Amino acid sequence: MTILKYLEFLKILRQNELIKVGTLTKLKDGSMSPIYVNLRDRMWRIQDLLKKFGELFRDKIITLIPADHFKRVLICGIPEAANPLATSTVMAAHYVGLGLELIALRNQPKNYGAGGKFFSIGSYQSGDLIFLLDDVITTSNSKRDAINRLEESGFPSESII
Repeated sequence: MTILKYLEFLKILRQNELIKVGTLTKLKDGSMSPIYVNLRDRMWRIQDLLKKFGELFRDKIITLIPADHFKRVLICGIPEAANPLATSTVMAAHYVGLGLELIALRNQPKNYGAGGKFFSIGSYQSGDLIFLLDDVITTSNSKRDAINRLEESGFPSESII
C-alpha cells in the first residue's frame, strides 16, 4: 500500500472526528496530548471505516508473516477497543482467502463453564504466530498486560508480534 492511501485514510479519520488535533486531551497514562485518537465509539458505528481498518491491518500483517511460516496465524485485539479491529482484520483476510484466526482476551480469567480459568478465548498450538492489535499507543502498559495474560493462558511470548 502506498503512503498516499494511508494519508487518504487519515483524512477520512479526521473528517469523521476519530482524530482530533489542537485541544489538549488527558491520556490514560495521565499525560496531555494535542492529538487524540478516539476509535472506540464512532468507529464501531461506521461499518465502512471498520472494514477499511480490517483491510489495512490484513495487508500489513501479510507482509509480516515469514515466508516459511506454515502454522496458524492468530489475531488478538487488546480489550476492549481493539476487539473490533481484530475481528474486522480476520474478516478482511477471509474475503481474500487468507486463513487468519481470531482469539480474544478477557480482562479477568473465567472461573466458570467449560472455558477454563484463562484470560484467553482460544488456545496456543506449537508454531502459532500471534499478532496483537491495539487501537492507540501511548505507553506500552496495555501491550505488556495483554502479553502477560496470553502467557498465563499458555501462549509463549516469542510467538507474539
